[in-house]
Amino acid sequence: MVVLGIVVGCISPGFAQDVGLPVTDSPEPVGLSYVPQYVEGANLIIGATPISYSFSFQKLENPFFSQTSQFHALGRYGPLFHSKPEEIPPTVHSSYGEISLVLNSTVERNLHYFQDVIPERFQEYLDRFNRYKPDVQPIFEEFNLPKELMYLSLVESGFNPRAYSRAHAAGPWQFIKATGRLYGLRINWYVDERRDPVKSTVAAAHHLRDLYDQFGSWPLALSAYNAGPGKISRAIRKSRTRDYWKIRKTWYIRRETKEYVPRFIAATLIALDPTLYGFRKNVAPPHKIDEVLVTKRVHLRSVAQTTGIPLQELRKFNPELRRNIIPAQSQGYYLKVAQGKGALVARHQHQFKLWTQPPPPPSQWYRVRWGDSLSVIAKRFGMSVRSLKRLNHRSGNLVHVGDRLRVRKGRSPNHHSATWYTVASGDTLSEIAKRFGITVRTLTRMNPHVSGTRIYAGSTLRVKEKPALSKGRHWYHVRSGDSLWRIARQFSVSVTDLKLLNNLTSSFIKVGRRLLISP
Repeated sequence: MVVLGIVVGCISPGFAQDVGLPVTDSPEPVGLSYVPQYVEGANLIIGATPISYSFSFQKLENPFFSQTSQFHALGRYGPLFHSKPEEIPPTVHSSYGEISLVLNSTVERNLHYFQDVIPERFQEYLDRFNRYKPDVQPIFEEFNLPKELMYLSLVESGFNPRAYSRAHAAGPWQFIKATGRLYGLRINWYVDERRDPVKSTVAAAHHLRDLYDQFGSWPLALSAYNAGPGKISRAIRKSRTRDYWKIRKTWYIRRETKEYVPRFIAATLIALDPTLYGFRKNVAPPHKIDEVLVTKRVHLRSVAQTTGIPLQELRKFNPELRRNIIPAQSQGYYLKVAQGKGALVARHQHQFKLWTQPPPPPSQWYRVRWGDSLSVIAKRFGMSVRSLKRLNHRSGNLVHVGDRLRVRKGRSPNHHSATWYTVASGDTLSEIAKRFGITVRTLTRMNPHVSGTRIYAGSTLRVKEKPALSKGRHWYHVRSGDSLWRIARQFSVSVTDLKLLNNLTSSFIKVGRRLLISP
C-alpha cells in the first residue's frame, strides 16, 4: 500500500482518464490513497549533558491513554500529552484511520503552484522540515494519528518556528494565543512556546485529534484547523452535507479554507517523494541538541560570552525565547544547545551574569477615538509621546479614528511612579510583602514574571501599586474616551458607588464633568 501511495503521486487527471481510472472531486479514494505505516522503534531523543533525557515514543492501542492502556513516560514533555491520564475517558475513535490523498484538478493546481510558482521557497520548506522530522514524526505516532498530518506544517509556515501572521498566529503550527494556551503552551513576556518545535507539535497533534473526534472526517478536521470548528459546523448545517468536497463548492466557507485541504494534499504528495516532482531530497543532518537546566534569569548574550557559543546559534535552538532572556521559572528553564555543548554550558553556568532589569509593565490595546492625539493618549495612560511611539513602532504623530495602539496597562496620569525593590540574599516573597504592607498575592500579581515562590538575589520586584485615595473629597475630571466603568476600575470603586455619589441615573457622562470619587 505504501508503494501505491508513492506511485499515484505522478498520476494526472488526464492520464487517469486514458487508462480508465475515474477522476473526481469526491473524497472517496479511487485507488489514490496512501495508508500510513507505523515504524517500530522510532525514538525522539533530546539529550542533555550532564542532565539527559532520552525517551521512546511507542504505539498505543488507545491514543487517549485510557485506564486500560499504559501511559508511557515522556520525560518533561509528558504533561503536554496528558497531565492526568487516569482521568481521561475512553476514546471516541479507536482508530484515526487514514488520509485519502485524492488527486483532482484542485490538487493538481496546487502541485503546479509549488512546482512552478514557488519552487525555491518550497524547497526551503522541505529542507527546514526535514531537520525537525525526527522530532515531529514520533509525536504523531504517539497520538496514533496518520503521519501525513505532520506535513500540514509545510502549508502553515514551512515549519518556521518564528513565523508570525497578520492574525497574530505564531510558530510552525500557527497557533493563536487562545488555542495555544488551551493546549498548554505558555505565552508571556519571556517565552512563547508556540514557537517551540516539539511543544507546539504536541499541541498541534492534540488539537487535530480533538477536531477529528468532533467531525469524524480528516478533510473537515483540517478545514476546522484553518477556519475554526464553529465555521465548519455552520457550513455543515447550512449545506446539509458532511462531504468537504461538496461544501467547498458552496459560499459557506472562505476561499482560503476551500484551498486549504487541496494544498495540504499537494504538499504531502511532494514531501513523500520530492524527486518525483522535481525537488531534491534533503541531505542536511537533522538538529541534534543537548538540554541544560538553567535556574536563574540570564541573557543569552552572557551565555555566549561565557561559553563561546555564538549568540545566533543559541537563538536558533531556542526560538521560544522572545527577548533572548532565559526566564527564572520555578522549575528552571531547559536551554537547548548543539549536541556536545551541553557539558560546556553546565560547567560554566555559575558564571552567567544575572539579568536584573525588570520587564516593562504589561500592555493593552486602545482604539483611537474622535478628538484623540498621541499627546492626549500618552497623557491619559501616564506615558510620554516618545515611549508611546516607540511601543507602536511609529515615526510620525498622525493617528486616525479607529487605529489600535498598544498602551501601558493600568497606567493613568493619576498614578504615581511605581516603587521597585531589589531582592537581597535570603529574602522571601512573604517577607517582602510584609515589609511593604501588601499580601503575597498582590505582590505576585504586580510581578507576572515571577513563577511560583522562587525569587533570586539581585532581581527587582514592583512593590507599590496605585496609591490609596487621599483622605477627604476626591474629584476627577472626565476626559474624552472615559466611561464610568473605566473610571471605576481606575480608582478601585464600583460603578454603583460612582452613580450614588454623583446622583447619576444612567451611565452617560460628559467630557469635562467633575465626578466625586470619594466622599
